[in-house]
Amino acid sequence: MKAAAAVLFLTIHGILPAQDFTKFFQDSADIQTAKQLLNGRENAIWMGGTKGISGQNSRAWVYRLTQQGDLVKKHSFPDTREQVWVGMDSLGDGIAAIIGLQEFGGGIQNHLAIIQGDSLSSWRLLPALDNAVLDDVRPAAGRKLLLCGFRSSPGIAGNDFFVARVQIDSAKTDWVFQDGFGPNDHISMAKELPDGSVLFCGTVASQGNNYNPCIGKLDSAGNQLWLNVVDTPWNDGAQKFTLDENGDIWLVGESSTSAGSFFDTEIFRFSSEGQLLWQQWLGSPGQDAAFLIERKSLSSGFWVAGYSNAGSNGSGPISPFLMSLDSAGNSL
Repeated sequence: MKAAAAVLFLTIHGILPAQDFTKFFQDSADIQTAKQLLNGRENAIWMGGTKGISGQNSRAWVYRLTQQGDLVKKHSFPDTREQVWVGMDSLGDGIAAIIGLQEFGGGIQNHLAIIQGDSLSSWRLLPALDNAVLDDVRPAAGRKLLLCGFRSSPGIAGNDFFVARVQIDSAKTDWVFQDGFGPNDHISMAKELPDGSVLFCGTVASQGNNYNPCIGKLDSAGNQLWLNVVDTPWNDGAQKFTLDENGDIWLVGESSTSAGSFFDTEIFRFSSEGQLLWQQWLGSPGQDAAFLIERKSLSSGFWVAGYSNAGSNGSGPISPFLMSLDSAGNSL
């Protein structure tokens, strides 16, 4: 659900000048960052993000925009604690958004906000998600949401995997999956399949303090069916995945193949049951990492996006990249 709508600015001959941007939304001197765009129903565009710096009383916000980018309404949320934007999904005449709340040095609570038209119609606590650090929100069947991230382990020091399914209308939690496989575990994406089962990807920290990517599956009740951890001698992180027309899972992330601070883009292909079919690294003299993968809508293959300074042989600034892959995973 994240980045349901996106705008790509490309420049060939230099830096894109500021006056070429079509809209600015500035209502304070605080730093503001857009985190998500959603092309919603009722001909509306929704943009969510944060104001301020994390750890210094940041605030979450949502803009409702027209298809021409004109501001209709800015929504804020009624709580004095630090607010963290997690994600949103489109409803018939509005959105459902998840906002994380934290007091300095205190625990974390997560709230479900319902915005309909120009009004915040509902603001409800999700108590089963207390102290969960959430990274991703995606739609599930029957007006529900999948939320994922990590939560502190109740037994040993470290973090556990965390996935929950929440009902939008009642704010009730159907189930929570929390389990630990290493000192620090983290789920970066969870997606519901047509049969109600849930695929997820994430990262496991081994006892040797290396980070390894994993792919796993839950049944429709949140019980684990299988988990595959790809063990490598480097620090590897899993970010996002997509499925091809055969049901194979394509996963992207980053890998410290030099065992240093520089990362390379890493791509995995798994069978629908989690068996690793192949993996490849796409590196440069500098830093590379992939954070997004989507199937192409007009042809076979995939789009992969992330950051890299390969264009300057590792000596220049890190910039966004967009890569085209064919259906076999070859870079075009």
